[in-house]
Amino acid sequence: MNGTTCKYFLNDTLKNIIDRAIQLNSEKNKDEFKEGLIAGYYHVLSHIFNQIEIFEIIYDLDEYLKNFDPDDLLTGKAKSPFKKEEQDDN
Repeated sequence: MNGTTCKYFLNDTLKNIIDRAIQLNSEKNKDEFKEGLIAGYYHVLSHIFNQIEIFEIIYDLDEYLKNFDPDDLLTGKAKSPFKKEEQDDN
């Protein structure tokens, strides 16, 4: 696997994990199992992003991922990486 393939793999995998966590978090009736999954996604993503900083590979990430904060998963502020934000017409 070359560097370009690794870059695309990392970006795509992280975005998919984040999107799954956001979808789970947006469900109205979450049981303990789903809450545990969300916590698991948070811990995994926090670790991955810490490693990204340590190994200084942040420059290989898409803009969305460069600005992503795993804590946003817990506060409900995380936005899907696959949905464009609606722009204000004002």
